[in-house]
Amino acid sequence: MSKVTEYREQIAKLEQALKQELKTGRATALADVRAQIKEYGFTQTELKSVIKARKKRTPKAATSAAVKVTAKNAATKQGPKKS
Repeated sequence: MSKVTEYREQIAKLEQALKQELKTGRATALADVRAQIKEYGFTQTELKSVIKARKKRTPKAATSAAVKVTAKNAATKQGPKKS
């Protein structure tokens, strides 16, 4: 067996071990946080200020509306349609 094959097998084993450890660690951390919230009586309002805020989204409707307004303005600048 070549060294490359051995290293790939080791990597696969380590990745699996890491995945399992993260899963276990996450569950343990969540249980600890829940216990502390209950112990100290934190409220949702207090926790919301600590939780990372979501990035503000740019409204897609506003950008498409701006394009429509621009197209409408361009059409009106050409003057009224002649029949």
